[in-house]
Amino acid sequence: MIIAPSRTLEVDYVLKKVDRKANILINEKDYKKYLFNPDSLLLLTDNRKYLEKQLSKLSVKFDSTASIESLKDLLEATEKKLISAAIEETEVALKNYQEFDDIIDVFGKIQKKEVPDPPLYLEWNIWRAMVMINFAKQIKGNFVLDLDGVPLNPALGNMPDIQAEYDGFKMIIEVTMSSGNKQYEMEGEPVARHFGNLQRNSDVPVYCLFVAPKISEGALAHFFNLNRMNTKLYGGKTRIVPMNLNQFVSFITIAKDKSFNNSKFLKSFLDDLIQKNLSLDDESVWYQQIHESIPVWVR
Repeated sequence: MIIAPSRTLEVDYVLKKVDRKANILINEKDYKKYLFNPDSLLLLTDNRKYLEKQLSKLSVKFDSTASIESLKDLLEATEKKLISAAIEETEVALKNYQEFDDIIDVFGKIQKKEVPDPPLYLEWNIWRAMVMINFAKQIKGNFVLDLDGVPLNPALGNMPDIQAEYDGFKMIIEVTMSSGNKQYEMEGEPVARHFGNLQRNSDVPVYCLFVAPKISEGALAHFFNLNRMNTKLYGGKTRIVPMNLNQFVSFITIAKDKSFNNSKFLKSFLDDLIQKNLSLDDESVWYQQIHESIPVWVR
């Protein structure tokens, strides 16, 4: 377990103040009384002095007569602003490949499972990589960061992991650590649904990059066929391009080495792969074409 530095005081409070012995409640009435009482288990963030101290530390003005709930809301809103500012600072730091070596190093740790939550860190690190190669109007990771800029929770199930907007097209990036049959079962429907939700409401083409340490045969076959079929639910034919993690690393390395500076190259690369999808005999041949296209995707 890794404790975020910004939450150390809160965790210390729980360890010191909360009894680890389970309560013995002899009847349903007592159980409900305990369960529905907001004061039955107090956290450090329920302490007025702590809230006032944190707000003062952040130079936030507050009404000393305000309720504890109001102070908690104010602190939460302030922390959200700080996280947004931290994301903007991270984006600036990522530009011009200043964090390239660190991003590659984190990918290596993810593959060796040397990070606390590999699926979450993969999502976060791919967002960093996409921000790094630049030339998007906006790249938004739908994961949650804490106050220290460390990933806290993955994207919710009803939205893509990462969304990007470029001149003349949009792209979602879906990320998974799953493999084999599980990958097809877990990702086959949600990836297509997220693509369709965006495509149906978009006036420009939408693409999807699907990244996993290893692309399973089932997921590959599924996306190959979806790209060839008109499906009303998904806004017509999908445009889903799968890459394994090693291929993705090559993809961003080529962007760096060849000074990628025009999103038209990215759109042309994706269009070319989708056109090959429509004309080639099967998914294995298509996947080989994806592999061979990566070294020359920036022209």
